[in-house]
Amino acid sequence: MSGWPRPRGAAASVVGVFAVLVLGYAVWAASAGHGRVLGPRVGYGPDSALYLAAARAPVWSRRFLAGPGAFGFLLLAKLCARNVRAIVIVQSALAVVAWVFLATTVASVMRSNLARWIGMVGILCLALAPGVLEWNAMITTESLSLSALCAVLAFGLRLVVRPARRELAGFVAALALFAFTRDTNALVVGGLALIAFACAFRRALRVPALVVGTAGLAFAVTATALSNAAEPPRWYWPVAETTGVRLLADPGATRYIVDHGFPWDAQMRTLPERYIYLYDPVRTGAQFAAFRHWVRVDGRRVYGEYLLTHPGWALRKPFDARDAFFDLGTIELYGRVYRNRPGGVFTVVGTFGAPRSPGFTEAWTVVAAVAFAFLAWRRRIRPALAAAVALIAGFAVIGYYAAWHGDALEVYRHALSAAVQLRIALWIATALVIDAIAIGPTGTETLEPASVRAV
Repeated sequence: MSGWPRPRGAAASVVGVFAVLVLGYAVWAASAGHGRVLGPRVGYGPDSALYLAAARAPVWSRRFLAGPGAFGFLLLAKLCARNVRAIVIVQSALAVVAWVFLATTVASVMRSNLARWIGMVGILCLALAPGVLEWNAMITTESLSLSALCAVLAFGLRLVVRPARRELAGFVAALALFAFTRDTNALVVGGLALIAFACAFRRALRVPALVVGTAGLAFAVTATALSNAAEPPRWYWPVAETTGVRLLADPGATRYIVDHGFPWDAQMRTLPERYIYLYDPVRTGAQFAAFRHWVRVDGRRVYGEYLLTHPGWALRKPFDARDAFFDLGTIELYGRVYRNRPGGVFTVVGTFGAPRSPGFTEAWTVVAAVAFAFLAWRRRIRPALAAAVALIAGFAVIGYYAAWHGDALEVYRHALSAAVQLRIALWIATALVIDAIAIGPTGTETLEPASVRAV
C-alpha cells in the first residue's frame, strides 16, 4: 500500500466502500429483475444478441475473431458461458479492480497527502457516476473497455515514474486488452505507437519505447485487419449511417459525395430524417441496393477524402456537438431505458466525480489546463508526469473526434470512453496542481497539519 493516502486505514475503508457499492449495484441489476429471461435491469439490445451469438463460435474461428465486435468482450462472454447475469457480475468485479488500481496509482505518484486523497477519491467518485456505473449492467463492450482504459493509464503512469520490466509488461498487456475491445480503441493504440517510436530517439527511453511502439502497432494493425475481415466489415454500417444521417443533411457534403458517385435520388433526399425508421429497408431492401453498393465500394474512401479535404468541417462539427464530450448526464438515458440507472448515493457521489454541467466541465478543463501548464513550465510538476497527463488529455480529444466521425448514431455512447478519459486527466491534473502548491518551492508539505503528516 505504498503511496496510499494517510491514514491508510481510512484509505482502505474508502476502497472497501467503493467495492461494496459497485458490486452491490451489480447484484441488484442482475437479480432484481422480474422478467422471464433477463428482467428489466440488465441492458440487452440488438448488439448484445449479436455478441452472444458470436461467442458460441470456437475461440480461434473467424466468426469469433472477426465477429460483429472486437473479440475482447466475446471472450468475456464465452468465459461466463454467455450467462448475462454472470457477465454483469464479472465485468463489475473487473471494474472494481481496474478503477481501484488506477485510483491508488494516481495517489502513489503524488507527493503530498492532500493531493493523494483528492486524486484517489476523485477517480473513485467518477467510477460511481451513473453514466459510468450503469454500463456494468449492460451486455455491451463499454464496461470492459473502460476497465482496460483504467489499466492502460495506471500502468502507463507507473511506467513513467518507475521504468521497469513489470510495469512495461503490464502496460503492453493492458494495451492488448484495450485494442481488442473496441475498434476506436485500436486507432488510439496505433497513435500511441507512433509517439512511442518518436521517443525511441532518446537513449534512456529507447528500449521501452521500441517495445511499446512495436507491440502497439502490431495490436492496431491486427485489430483493424480483423475488423475488415468481418462480414460485412465493421466499418460498413457506421459509414452507411454517417452518410445517410450526417453527410446527406449537409448540402456541401451532399454535393461532394454525389460528385463522387453517390446514387442520388428523391428517396435519398429525405434519408437523414427517415433513416432510423427505414432500418430494415436500408439494410435489405431492393430500393436501397445502390446505396449499399456505393458504401461497400466507395463509401469509406470518399468519406475519408472528404474529411481530409474539408478540415474546417472535420474540426468544427465535433466541436459544435461537444456536449457528447462534456456532458455525461445525457448518456444516462440508457440506464433509464433499461431501468437500471443508479440513483440516490450514486447521483450524489457521481456529481462530485463527474459534474453534470457541461459548462462547468469546460471551465474546469480550461482552468486546470492553464494552471497545469504554468506549474509544469515552472518545473513544479515533474516533466515526465506532465507529458503523460498531456498525452492522456490529448488522446481523449482524439478519441472523441474518432468516435464522432466514426458513427452518426449513438454518438454519446461511442464517445463515452473519451469523455471518461478526459475526466480522469482532469482529476490527475487537478491533483498534481494541488500537489505542487501543497509541496511548495521548498519541497516540503505546507498545507497539512503535522499530526496528519506523522501518520
